[in-house]
Amino acid sequence: MKRFLLTLVLGASTVLSAQTSEGFTRGPVFAGCDTTGGSEAAISCMQQAIVRHIGQNFTIPKVERDALHAKTAAWKALPRGERKNTPEPELSGRIYITFYVEIDGSLGEVEVSKVTGELMKETQEAGIEVVKSLPPFQRPAYEAGKPVRQQYTIPISVQVM
Repeated sequence: MKRFLLTLVLGASTVLSAQTSEGFTRGPVFAGCDTTGGSEAAISCMQQAIVRHIGQNFTIPKVERDALHAKTAAWKALPRGERKNTPEPELSGRIYITFYVEIDGSLGEVEVSKVTGELMKETQEAGIEVVKSLPPFQRPAYEAGKPVRQQYTIPISVQVM
C-alpha cells in the first residue's frame, strides 16, 4: 500500500513585522485570524490556516497517480532477483508556489516559482489552483501606514511511497 505524505511550510519572502525608518510594517491578516494577540499570533494563525486549507484541498492529479501505478506494476513484474536490486518507484518532489497579497486583501500573481523532483505539470497546476482557492485576506500588509502588496512563497512537498 502506498502512503501519501504532504508537508507544507509557509515562508514569507518579505519582512512580516518590523520597525523600519519609514514606520511600522504589519503583515496581512488572514480571514478568520484574530489580531488582538499581536502580530506573531496573527502570523501563526495565518500559517496554520493556509497549511490546513492546502492540506484539505490539495489532491495529486489522477494522471500522476496513474503514472506511478504503472511504474509500480512494472517494478512488481520484474524477476524477484532483479527487483531486489531495483528501488520501488515513488513520487517525490516539492512545488514552490509564489503569490501576492494585494492591497485589497485578494491574491494575485499565483505561479509556480520552482519545482524539485519529477512532478508532472498537472501536479504543479493543482498546486496553483489550491492556492488560488484561498479566501481573501481580512487586511493587506501595511508599511508606513499605507497598504502594500506582500509576496509569499509556499513550498508544497509531495511524497508517495
